[in-house]
Amino acid sequence: MSLNVGMLGTGGIASYHLAGFAECADRARIAAVADVNEDAARAFAKAAGAERIYTRWQDVIEDDAIDAVDISLPHDLHAEVAVAAAEAGKHILVEKPIATTLEDADRMLAAAERAGVTLAVLHDRRFSPSYELAKQLLDDGVIGRPLLYRLDHNQAPQFPEGSWARSRERLGGGAVMSCLTHIIDLARHYAGDVADVGCWSVTLPEKMEGEIIGVVPMRFASGAVGDLSINWNVKGRKSEHGTWYEMVWISGTEGTLHTFNDGERHSFGGVRYMRYGEEGDPFQFVPAESRLTGHQRAILDFVDSVLNRTQPLVTGAEGRAAIEVALAAYEAERDGRVVTLPLR
Repeated sequence: MSLNVGMLGTGGIASYHLAGFAECADRARIAAVADVNEDAARAFAKAAGAERIYTRWQDVIEDDAIDAVDISLPHDLHAEVAVAAAEAGKHILVEKPIATTLEDADRMLAAAERAGVTLAVLHDRRFSPSYELAKQLLDDGVIGRPLLYRLDHNQAPQFPEGSWARSRERLGGGAVMSCLTHIIDLARHYAGDVADVGCWSVTLPEKMEGEIIGVVPMRFASGAVGDLSINWNVKGRKSEHGTWYEMVWISGTEGTLHTFNDGERHSFGGVRYMRYGEEGDPFQFVPAESRLTGHQRAILDFVDSVLNRTQPLVTGAEGRAAIEVALAAYEAERDGRVVTLPLR
């Protein structure tokens, strides 16, 4: 069986999805494209080899030839579209964040459960080669019991006037909800459930309504602590996504490891780690081995989970957990206190 996929939205991130489907052309193909900008839809359809072109996402969902949808639309549309897709019996891959409220995320999970369809969230960091290698090293006990997780994301997005991404309401907040949720998901992948959350942020109204910088300290249920941050005010290429880079540092009882992702190599480099008290070069380097990006591998995971009827690595429930932390961070800053999870 080969999946016919409907691509909903052709903004900048969709090109990364296209590269993923190119890696599994024997098992899935983009057969339909929808975008409110018909020219953009036609251009994307041409690149994807898709025959059907629409300007309404509803038309893709009503298309009986489509087995699954890939939702790359503004955040505030995710829930409405996903619920409609599930009710039409279509499997769902949705870009982060899964939704902008827990209520909407719960509606999506319930609709997918009722319909018996797959709901996966595209948090690609779990699939990035170096980040996956770091997880393997942690699981192997290379640095002992992890005690401190420090993860940060830095980017220079340029949202034009009138862009939906400048709207706090449509984005679901600011940089924390829009992109730090990727890092929150990665931290949860490494450390497990989050117990307590704080937050401080900086807003620059001339750039966007929501926060452009966010610092989110947290304590995990394991007892380890974390310091996650996002900075959307770095300087770089003037494009929608702009220059970006990330760093991960994890310290444990017996050592420390770190990796760097510059946004160009997609974290292909590897991981450096140090075990306390060892002789010689304090840091050892382990190369990451994969020719595929995190986005490509996430697409493959979604396709295989649908075809093999297995659970995707990042389920709807995992996506919900990521936004719960982001929403707790907003509550923590608003009330000037530490917020304990789960939210009520």
